[in-house]
Amino acid sequence: MEDTEQEYLNLGEVLGFMATKGHIYENSEGVDINTYRSFTARLNIYDKGPVQFALCVEMRDDDPELTRKLGIRSFEDLERMNADQLWLQYKRGEAHVVATLDYWNDAEIHFRTEFVYTVISCEQLGYEDKEVGAWDTVEHFRDYVREHIQELYMAAEEVGEEEDDEDE
Repeated sequence: MEDTEQEYLNLGEVLGFMATKGHIYENSEGVDINTYRSFTARLNIYDKGPVQFALCVEMRDDDPELTRKLGIRSFEDLERMNADQLWLQYKRGEAHVVATLDYWNDAEIHFRTEFVYTVISCEQLGYEDKEVGAWDTVEHFRDYVREHIQELYMAAEEVGEEEDDEDE
């Protein structure tokens, strides 16, 4: 039987397996897999300095296509899920890169591909931008944060001022 013909695991089987792990599991490739409220696979791709970047796949845990989209044909596929597979999902628009900045409490900057663009957003700061090109290296994301840090700070200050106004 060709690999392409092998059936994908049933979603219930994956969720049942993950329940035996307490819904949280780190595989041998360093990918954190969590099925507590949705299916999340997260891999830290850069953690030096005040900005950390993680590659994240988040899908509804009732999506019948989840195992096909992620290529899960066996429980071993969960164990072998790696950066290459997560980057593939990112390039397909099924994943995003998250930047966490040490000095901004819970604010996260999300990068995702949309056709030939990279969309950058931070819900907590009400920030959104779009750049030409579907970025796929940590350097692209680091450069963006470095080049736009002033804009991001201004958005953070505006949010802080709005919160101060609400407190008064």
